[in-house]
Amino acid sequence: MIIDAHTHICTNNTNPIASVDHLLEEMHAANTDAAIVFPLSDAFSANKELVDAIKGHPNLIPLAFINPNEKEALSQFKQCIEEYGMRGLKIHPTLSNFHIDDRSKLHELFSCCDEHRLNIVIHCTSDDHRVHPYHIETMAKCYPHATFQIAHMGAIWCADQAIETAKRNDNIYLDTGIASFNALRRAMNEVPDKVLMGADFPFYLYEMEQIKVKKAAEYSQNDTAEVFRLAAGENCRKLYRIEEKR
Repeated sequence: MIIDAHTHICTNNTNPIASVDHLLEEMHAANTDAAIVFPLSDAFSANKELVDAIKGHPNLIPLAFINPNEKEALSQFKQCIEEYGMRGLKIHPTLSNFHIDDRSKLHELFSCCDEHRLNIVIHCTSDDHRVHPYHIETMAKCYPHATFQIAHMGAIWCADQAIETAKRNDNIYLDTGIASFNALRRAMNEVPDKVLMGADFPFYLYEMEQIKVKKAAEYSQNDTAEVFRLAAGENCRKLYRIEEKR
């Protein structure tokens, strides 16, 4: 199966490229079977709008995008999980302005994910000290039953540290969006079972990301076909317990 682990959907027409219709066209063109999707905005209302927009498309698996600074963040997240059927948490320290190991803001959210064994997608690029991979590792150790997806793999300058944390912690995964070809090749060498293909749609397209992942697999030290199979969908399928396509 081909599954993309990092996709944004916009429901208010401010970014028409990120519409559900355009996403489905993109998935069809790139032979993508399923996608992990979340809103383009951290406004709570965007979560219900997303769920409504993807009704009838079981291959689009929604995560809740929550701003931990909101006083009702936990109740909002529980509503997303219990009422809307969302399957995990997306947070963005840069956009929402918080530090990833600020337990005063994140403990309740992460405890909920830990209890229900949910995945947490965390925007992580090297230009923001608030979300360095080592800070994510600190939280991953505190909530061992949740899983932590380092989105963008620390981007360029923190990719090595992101890979290190994935090697040390069973519950840390790396997604490929924005990550360099060379960083991805290193991740495929060292933690092939932790790599999740994620295009960061609509900023990048599935076809572009799949080419990057295929080429990195070819240049890795492991079996090309197997490494690509894991990164392109199998790791994500297992993480979200998605039924295998027959």
